[in-house]
Amino acid sequence: MSRASKQTRSSATKHPETQPSASVDANNPELSSDSDSNHHQLVLAFKTGPRLEQVPDDVLLEILSHLPTVNVKHGGHLDPLVLASEMLTRTSTTRALSQTCRLLRSRCLAMAWKRIDICGVGPTRHGRSFVIVKVLTANMSVLADCPYLRPLIQTVTAVLMADVVAELLPAFAECLASLPNVTLVKIVHVRRPMVARKTAVPGLLASIIAQAQSQMATDIKKAFKGQRFPSVRKMVLPSCAHEMLRCCPNVEEVTCNEGNGSKIVGAIVKGNCKKVQVLIGISAPLTRLVRFLPNLKHTSVEGSSYLMDIDSLARFPLLTTIEIIMSSGFSKEEAVTAATKVLKANKSEENKFIKLTHDYLSTETTIKL
Repeated sequence: MSRASKQTRSSATKHPETQPSASVDANNPELSSDSDSNHHQLVLAFKTGPRLEQVPDDVLLEILSHLPTVNVKHGGHLDPLVLASEMLTRTSTTRALSQTCRLLRSRCLAMAWKRIDICGVGPTRHGRSFVIVKVLTANMSVLADCPYLRPLIQTVTAVLMADVVAELLPAFAECLASLPNVTLVKIVHVRRPMVARKTAVPGLLASIIAQAQSQMATDIKKAFKGQRFPSVRKMVLPSCAHEMLRCCPNVEEVTCNEGNGSKIVGAIVKGNCKKVQVLIGISAPLTRLVRFLPNLKHTSVEGSSYLMDIDSLARFPLLTTIEIIMSSGFSKEEAVTAATKVLKANKSEENKFIKLTHDYLSTETTIKL
């Protein structure tokens, strides 16, 4: 008996459970040939078991979509201000899958590099600033070596650290400039230098923080000077990062996630961002934008002067949605009545809505007029 025959018989005897039974009609050669082929396929399927490559695309993408990731709800109003590394699970998983085999690479590469997140950190003895710089450096290195990945990136999320600003900001600006299809930029938080409260006399701490914010704005302006990101359509950023708006002339949606947004209003005007239609999280007056943004469709009001702010929105002729961020002393009935009056009186013929929220991150109630 040949060695191959011995191995076949030995395998069949040793693992009978892997050999499905199949009856073959010896008098019908065609049936016998088909049966042999089916038998081989069944044996192969049983031996290899279920494979991830065989999962349909829509099912695989649905599974991956449930993994944790950074979203627009993560911002300066939430703790921790620097996000946990668990928020990068989806990105790290899809990137690992894209390096497994050619088939999974073709299916997962676009999702793996749909976004880059320069904000997630895990436990480390080196400190958060060190890790964030390393994350940025790693992403920059990969994009430099693999330029074909750059067109895949649509979302960039980052935390800007004041104590490493000289090292971080220029590289971050260059990173954004190299991405032709990025549409969403989210600055989760601009972290100020740590100040020991016990060493600060009354009034000194506030002064130090104000100086740090002013210096951050100056550094951002310097790092982003001359840069243009024409593909960006949506910006989420703190008020002290307002200089970045000047680089995005085609931005359509702006959300302020930290501060009153007064500097963002000024940056929209100075940056000639006339395409803005959605403006969220701004508690400062919008008077400067009445003539500059005649096509504004969606905005929000908050704070103790919400009734006065709602009345001022009557000057925007195409407004369709007023988002009211509720706080203590808030009267729902008065706010809805005032917003309804403003929306019904303007020129827009589109559907109109009033949204009531506890903060700009999550909608509680939507009223269609």
